[in-house]
Amino acid sequence: MQQKDLFLQQLSACYDQNSWFVSLSGATDGLLPEQASLKGSGTSNSIWEIVNHLLFYNHLSKKIFNNKVALLYRLDYYQIR
Repeated sequence: MQQKDLFLQQLSACYDQNSWFVSLSGATDGLLPEQASLKGSGTSNSIWEIVNHLLFYNHLSKKIFNNKVALLYRLDYYQIR
C-alpha cells in the first residue's frame, strides 16, 4: 500500500467510518452550532474548536504530504515556510 492510499484510508476511517470508535461525522451528525460552541467548565475546548483544530491540521498535513510546504518543528510551536 502506498503512503497516499494509507493516508486517505486513515482520514476516511476517522471522518466517516464507524468502527471501534465513533467517526467525526457520526459524532457531530445533527449537532446544532449552539450546541457545538458550548464549553464545559475550566479550560476545555468546545466541539466547534476541536473540529476547527482537526480541519487545520488535516489541511496542513495534506499540504506537507503534497510537498506544498516545509514544516520546521520546535518544541513550542510549528513554523511553516
